Amino acid sequence: MKESHKQSILLITILIVTVTFGYSMIIYSEDVSKAVFKSINCCLTVIIPSLYGFLVLASFIVKTNFYAVMSKPFDLLSRYVFKIPTELFSIFLISLFAGYPVGAKLINELIENNKITKKEAETMLCYCYASSPTFIIGLVGVQIFSSVKVGLYIYLSTVLTNIIIGILIGLTKKPPPKKPNTYTVKMSSQIFINSIESGAKSLFSICIMIVFFSIFIAIIDKMGVILFLSEQLSQLTSIDNSASCTIIKSIFEISNLSSLPKYFFKYIPLIAGIFSFGGVLLLPSPPVS
Repeated sequence: MKESHKQSILLITILIVTVTFGYSMIIYSEDVSKAVFKSINCCLTVIIPSLYGFLVLASFIVKTNFYAVMSKPFDLLSRYVFKIPTELFSIFLISLFAGYPVGAKLINELIENNKITKKEAETMLCYCYASSPTFIIGLVGVQIFSSVKVGLYIYLSTVLTNIIIGILIGLTKKPPPKKPNTYTVKMSSQIFINSIESGAKSLFSICIMIVFFSIFIAIIDKMGVILFLSEQLSQLTSIDNSASCTIIKSIFEISNLSSLPKYFFKYIPLIAGIFSFGGVLLLPSPPVS
């Protein structure tokens, strides 16, 4: 296909998407307004309180080089099992406990400070990605199953998945050489201020993405797309339409899982899979150019 034809198709596609989206925001303005209000409330009451401190901390430990010191006790495990430089193992550990965006945030900080390569970042993103235990236990364990233990099991399954992926990727690589300790821990008021600003910028990006996806979900829901997809899922899995609808929405934005019916025990593996994916909104994609 000629380049001119590709450009024409692209222009037509963009025109159709733009007009459809703009028209939908007008005719479904009431539903869009409700979705935006709900998402902003979620950001103020859930996202900001649970994530901001971790995002600032992520930036702080990279800018001070403290992440390299934290990794020292795991030298053998890092170099001979995961096959990554020792100083990067703490990034993996923190990503398992701090929540979805923090692992990507840490990797992004390393790239911006020229401490890892693009290839290393892309590899680490495969397994430095998990929900925090408090998010899973609070959102699903307590709200849906009324059980901290169930939430913990789901969390541990995602942790085990990341460990297995990290080990499997390591099988294809040679152990990195042991590097001399050239990292000097540093601290200044400017690093502290920059960490606070960096955390705020990352949090703002997350929140505006949540607001946008709330608009997107509201529109495709009113257009019948969610209903169509949920009906297909119901036919494939025998899940009722209401729960299927919630699952489809959760694939886009994971906090929708809180709307699942109580005691959804039969589909715990499906819920664990959605948590491992994290939703389209939370797909890890720090700039690695």
